Amino acid sequence: MASTAEGKVKDKLKRLLKKHGAYYTMPVMTGMATNGTPDFSIGHAGRYLAIEAKAGDNAPTELQWVRLREVERAGCSTMVIHEGNFEVLEQWLGDTTMTVHAIRAMDSRRVLFHSTIGGAV
Repeated sequence: MASTAEGKVKDKLKRLLKKHGAYYTMPVMTGMATNGTPDFSIGHAGRYLAIEAKAGDNAPTELQWVRLREVERAGCSTMVIHEGNFEVLEQWLGDTTMTVHAIRAMDSRRVLFHSTIGGAV
């Protein structure tokens, strides 16, 4: 069965996370879950990262942005990852001293780079 474009992004994310020994979960939105929860919850080198995966020109929904901002307010990192910016995640995984508040390194049709705390991106 062919995977959707977003499914392919998620598959690539999983491979990259496994390669770097990261722990991750993919919350399932059923009865007890919170709508808009990011696609991936990741633990790596004592850090927490939430990722919303997107494909093509898709951007997070307003509710997904709300959830990402909640993670950021808790002092944790967030990223919106699509086909063209896996290097941002690879850099975060490779540099265990890097603390990122929010990554929005997307092209102008989506969301522009937002901010970082700690290492440069």
